[in-house]
Amino acid sequence: MSNNKSFLSFLDELAEEIQAGNEKKGKIQKPLFEVKKSPRKKSIIGYLNDLVENMELDQYQSQSKPDIEAQRRLKSELRTKHAEKFKKPEEGDTAALKRLKEAEQKEKTDKIREEMAKEKNRKRLKDAIIMAEILGPPVSKRR
Repeated sequence: MSNNKSFLSFLDELAEEIQAGNEKKGKIQKPLFEVKKSPRKKSIIGYLNDLVENMELDQYQSQSKPDIEAQRRLKSELRTKHAEKFKKPEEGDTAALKRLKEAEQKEKTDKIREEMAKEKNRKRLKDAIIMAEILGPPVSKRR
C-alpha cells in the first residue's frame, strides 16, 4: 500500500479483496438489508397487524364519534361551570366568562396589593426599631 492512496480508496480495495476471497470460497455476500427470515411465533406486532387487517373500519369510526361528542359536551360544561355563578339572567355566556376572568384578575391584584402593604409595614417596623436604637439611651445607661 502506498502513502499516496487516500483512505477511501484503501477501503474500496479492502472491500474488493474481501469479496474476491468470499467468491473463491463459493460464498457470495448478500447485501446487508436482506435479513434471513426464520419461522417464529407471532410477536405482538404481528398480532396487532392481523387485528387491524381483520377490523372493520366503518364500525370503529362510528363508535368513536359519540365519544368525541361526549368529550366536547364535557369540556363546554366545565368551561361554563364557574361562569354561572357570575352570570346575570340577561347576559350571555361570553359576558359571564368575561366577568369571571375579571373577578379572577381582581383577586390576583388584591393579593399583590396586600403583599406590598405587608412588606411596606415590615420595612417601617424595621426602620422604627433602628431609629429607636439610634435615638435611645446608650446601652451602658440602660437598666
